[in-house]
Amino acid sequence: MSDPGYSGKPLREKLGLKETHRARFVGVPASVLERLAPLPGPSDHPFDFVMWFPADAAELEAGFAEFEAVLAGKGMLWVAWPKKSSPLRNTLEFA
Repeated sequence: MSDPGYSGKPLREKLGLKETHRARFVGVPASVLERLAPLPGPSDHPFDFVMWFPADAAELEAGFAEFEAVLAGKGMLWVAWPKKSSPLRNTLEFA
């Protein structure tokens, strides 16, 4: 699915996700995964790309060490959370 937004580029391109990447998606809503399609196939670490939607602030704090251990040297970690107006809102906020 194309999601050009204001820049005219699909979301996967904006994030730097390539079909050849070893990727991991944690807690990512199905609607976001659809916007990133086609997704890379299943793979083991080290990962080139990780997209993570932590459920709350405690998970965010605890999870960084785990992802640091499985990222490739130049791997990308994208951390995202619902905006305040979202029905999926959780305890995370941008400060």
